Amino acid sequence: MPLYLPDQSVHPGFVSGRYYALQPGSGSGTLTLTENTLYLLPFFTPVSAAFDRLGFNITTGAGAAENEVRTGIFRTSTGVTGTLLADNGRTVIGTGTGNINVTIAQTLAPGWYLLGIISNRAAGAGAVQPTLRCAASEQRAALNYYEGLATPDYASGSQFMANAQTVADWTTYTLPSTVPAITYTSGVVPMLFLRAA
Repeated sequence: MPLYLPDQSVHPGFVSGRYYALQPGSGSGTLTLTENTLYLLPFFTPVSAAFDRLGFNITTGAGAAENEVRTGIFRTSTGVTGTLLADNGRTVIGTGTGNINVTIAQTLAPGWYLLGIISNRAAGAGAVQPTLRCAASEQRAALNYYEGLATPDYASGSQFMANAQTVADWTTYTLPSTVPAITYTSGVVPMLFLRAA
């Protein structure tokens, strides 16, 4: 099955109530989030569009009822640089599984964005972080299209972007104001979706 790559001149448009994401792999997998790691997934819109949810799926719950994540959206300008557009705040995920929807009210102009998620522990929460549904790692073409490669070797292609964050106090931590230095990490991709309003 051909892998769709975003094209700024062609898009069928967003349907209200449907979830959209850049699909960087074939099939599905899982990824246990690493605490204090900000994961970033590219998102493209060819038209101005409004979104009302940032969603993801938890396959294995975190270690305690107090566990939380923080999500946000960065606007990119050149490559992966850019500025914070929306910090959606903290979302308590606890030990639950299933679909998680963070309520947002965000209109995106045409262009590229990075959807971000980071997990941590509120006071008293468990060390075990949630496991998210991901795109499996069989195909890397879509992310290579966005990220580029350090060498012309497809086998060495990166598969997700992340940044280690120093979180001294989860109650006062906020997402960085600009896209932080990216580490290109081999592995599966945590899938983050935007729902069209």
